[in-house]
Amino acid sequence: MPGIRKTVIARNEYAMSLEEVAATLGVTQQAVQQTEKSALRKCRRLLANRGLSIRDFFAAMPIGHHDMKRQRRPHGKGTE
Repeated sequence: MPGIRKTVIARNEYAMSLEEVAATLGVTQQAVQQTEKSALRKCRRLLANRGLSIRDFFAAMPIGHHDMKRQRRPHGKGTE
């Protein structure tokens, strides 16, 4: 299974599709889905330990924050 951090960053930070993440990491789409599921379970567990839910977490975010998508950055290129 690919690393949780790499998978989450690729899917959210770079707004990559499931197919793109799988190809980039050299794994199957199913492995990416399993990794995402595992990450979500860990987040839910951490929040539950603090007496919170996923809904509480997103309700505390600034309005519109979850709708923001970052632009994809080209791989291997510096700022020019």
